Amino acid sequence: MGVSSSAFRLDGKRALIVGAAQGIGKGCATVFEGLGATLCLADLDVERVEQVRLELSRPDDHSAHGVDVSDEASVDELFGEMVKFIGHLDITVCTAGVLFPAAFLDQTTAEWDETFAVNARGAFLIAQRSARHMIKRGNGGRIILYSSIVGTSVVRRNNVAYCASKAAVAQGMRAMALELGPHNITVNAISPGSTETEMLVSTQSAGDIESVIHGDAKQWRLGIPLGRLAQPEDPAFATAFLASDAARHITGQEIAVDGGQNTV
Repeated sequence: MGVSSSAFRLDGKRALIVGAAQGIGKGCATVFEGLGATLCLADLDVERVEQVRLELSRPDDHSAHGVDVSDEASVDELFGEMVKFIGHLDITVCTAGVLFPAAFLDQTTAEWDETFAVNARGAFLIAQRSARHMIKRGNGGRIILYSSIVGTSVVRRNNVAYCASKAAVAQGMRAMALELGPHNITVNAISPGSTETEMLVSTQSAGDIESVIHGDAKQWRLGIPLGRLAQPEDPAFATAFLASDAARHITGQEIAVDGGQNTV
């Protein structure tokens, strides 16, 4: 087989991107469209995800939908709409997530339950419905879930529920990859480090970006060797690679996109 850069393209591919209203999900929408994919964008925030669709260069080629990833009926409704609008599914990306920073002794069971409902249960539901669709169609596919470096490589104070939920995503991804391999469906995870999203800037760091970049020993916070926060497009580029034919023999893997944060 000859080597061609077209293996990195997504021309003719149909992709579902969940959590596309902002942050990394929005970055994935922009990158995937630029590589030729047709998109089904979904998010709990219907108005914002529709705005993302309208901002793309080919908005009429894509669709936007509301979904609550923690609700099984809502996810099933999304997949019914997806079939109507883009026909079939080659690629699924699930970036949906929530974060409730709190000290372990203060974390509420309600916060724990919602974190797992969105981050872990949501990833499970989206991946399972995607896999069922792909198996029925018989052409294989790509599923890319979003964990975090704090789910497997490092931990962070005031993040017990988030760390645990993302660890569940990463290990669940490996089990999915094992079972879906015979169907030519790859399952991988992207684990971002500190990324310039609303979740980080307004919630996780409380505006203290310098300590995120340079580290804070008192907070047991690692610095970033590359000296900057990731932009949403940085993990999106890695996601697009895993979605492409260039990554056809990669499955069950977790790729950290963190500027070296987990190596310190």
